[in-house]
Amino acid sequence: MNCKTCKNYIGDCGHHHIDIDNHTNFDIPAESATDKCGECYFYKESRDDFQVAWDYLNSLVAIRKFSFHEAESIKNRINEMYSDIKDLIGYLFSALEDEGCEPWEIEECVNIANKYEYTKEDYQNYLRTIC
Repeated sequence: MNCKTCKNYIGDCGHHHIDIDNHTNFDIPAESATDKCGECYFYKESRDDFQVAWDYLNSLVAIRKFSFHEAESIKNRINEMYSDIKDLIGYLFSALEDEGCEPWEIEECVNIANKYEYTKEDYQNYLRTIC
């Protein structure tokens, strides 16, 4: 958790540390806004799951828990999986359209697309690759 990756980071969410000189530190949550482990109750992640994993790998490389080569291998695998997921979403949407459905009007499909940041442009690119 880092204030800079919180959806509320732009502007003052009202939950940041204020020092004795009454200066707000936007990189530290207020003690009253955190649990006993220092996790902010108001924190909302702005990154997708893949970016969180990517940043975590980079932090492990920085403290030398992983070698650069191991981290690159894991990152490449994550990218492969992400690409596979996008292809599967394209396949699902295409199959639904073949059955006469409009996937962009089905709430479950839109939720999946949003979760993986899959856009209509991604879908159009997928259709170009299979035709």
